[in-house]
Amino acid sequence: TAGLLGGCVMPVDQTRVFAYDQADAISKYWTVEGKVSTSFDGRFNFLIGANAYNGKSSTDYLVGANTLDLLGTVTGAYPGTFNSTNAPNYNGYKSDGYAVFGEMYVDLTDALKLTVGLRYNEDNKKTADANPYLDANFIPGGGGELSREPGFAAGTDTYNVERAALYGATDAFEAALGTAPLSQARLDAVRLIPLVSQPGERRALTGSPNKFKFDQTTGRIGLDWAINDNSMVYGFFSRGYKPGGFNPPVSEAFQGETSFSFDEEKVDAYELGTKNTFDDGRLVVNGSLFYYKYEGLQITRIANNSSINDNIDANIWGIELETSWNPEAVPGLALDAAYSYLNTDVDGALSTDPTNRTAGNSDWVTLENIAIGATTGVNFVAVRDDITPEIIADAAAVGGTIPVPGTIYPDGLPAYWNRPYLDSIGVRTSDGLNTDLDGNSLPNSPENTIHLGAAYTFDVQALRGSVTFRYDYYWQDDSYAREFNTKGDEIDSWDQHNASIIYDSADGRWNARAFIRNIADDDNITGHYLASDTAGFFRNYFLTEPRIYGASVRYNFGEI
Repeated sequence: TAGLLGGCVMPVDQTRVFAYDQADAISKYWTVEGKVSTSFDGRFNFLIGANAYNGKSSTDYLVGANTLDLLGTVTGAYPGTFNSTNAPNYNGYKSDGYAVFGEMYVDLTDALKLTVGLRYNEDNKKTADANPYLDANFIPGGGGELSREPGFAAGTDTYNVERAALYGATDAFEAALGTAPLSQARLDAVRLIPLVSQPGERRALTGSPNKFKFDQTTGRIGLDWAINDNSMVYGFFSRGYKPGGFNPPVSEAFQGETSFSFDEEKVDAYELGTKNTFDDGRLVVNGSLFYYKYEGLQITRIANNSSINDNIDANIWGIELETSWNPEAVPGLALDAAYSYLNTDVDGALSTDPTNRTAGNSDWVTLENIAIGATTGVNFVAVRDDITPEIIADAAAVGGTIPVPGTIYPDGLPAYWNRPYLDSIGVRTSDGLNTDLDGNSLPNSPENTIHLGAAYTFDVQALRGSVTFRYDYYWQDDSYAREFNTKGDEIDSWDQHNASIIYDSADGRWNARAFIRNIADDDNITGHYLASDTAGFFRNYFLTEPRIYGASVRYNFGEI
């Protein structure tokens, strides 16, 4: 089909699907920090400091595919590749900010120390970004073939008033109204606005802010109690903060209920812990119990062809234990172990799962929006009983649905619909019903993790140094890749074995190391993300590195 249409321009075999992703970025960043701390003999000491940063970057993410090329040929869409970009020359994304902070340390007694700290942060962000592919198809009369005169609807005198005003072309477009298609007045008018949306345009047209200022005062307070020379306990409360930011500025036709931005993240963290040494320092045992309460935790997901950030509230608590032991009976042997338990749950949040837009409500049905001649690729839900046989018959006559083999539900309802048509006749539609996430686990949060290590060191006089053989084992529990916790989100538990041999010279100058990671060469899945329904729900999986061998040699030229 592509060959007959002659529209695909990618230099590949057009009898099969070909696609690639390309990401380019350029950035500049600087940061500076200064701190002053005291070490007085008395019971009071302090630390004060400040830092500042400035960064700017430009990025371009391109998906080239002969299928997209073909779509551009059939529908007149321009451009024929998916593109997400921002302004060039480091002007696409800018951020700057500063922080001032200080802590004081008070020895209340010889064994009890109080720590109190405060920090003020200010963060500024600015963006000029665009999604030309998603925007171009929804510029009335624009984003198509050049002969369609971008800005005017083909064969009519309607144009995008907002775009014309944004680029100062209102007078020129009004002067062109009523003139013949492809008239000089029309050509002069359309030259005043870009063929596709430019960085910053979508936010300007929708009134969405293109810059933010976040500021927050945070801090911590805690006590350290030295029970004796070998044991201490501590307790701290901390308040943390992370600034919000921007979501992609996709066209409203794809935007749905997704915000153009996401909010800041706040956390209240409580921690109790202990540190201990026994057996003349040969045995170390540490442990902690923590609880984090998040307000606006930032999580990432794919929605309608774009990667976006959402905010949800969540609670996290857990236990961490670690120990190391050098048994006196076996000189040179060192053993270490660590265990952690993590419990995470979403606190009352709601969100739309693209794999289950009806949220299990049988009164609604998932449909795919389709325009006359081409799909827009945006799925939605509608009330099933509102779509009567009469509506189906009438819609077919006006292009409300397009007969496609195999796209009829068992009850006779076509799976493809023109959503604006349904809206115009009073059928209730929605981007999707919300799924209750309350109590679900957070993504990539295994409940149990274990690390075991063993090392044996012995002197080798012939090498004038020591050799250490070390083995490490890591295991983590099942987890989920998304906050929806569906069967498809499950990540199985996995483990990994590593080993190394280390040589250290007696004079401390030479060090050599040979290692092997992932001895079993397992393809452990560490995470994945789900694309939207418009892309066929494909998943990208992230794996551990394959078996890797390596060696390094280091020599110290300085004084030992």
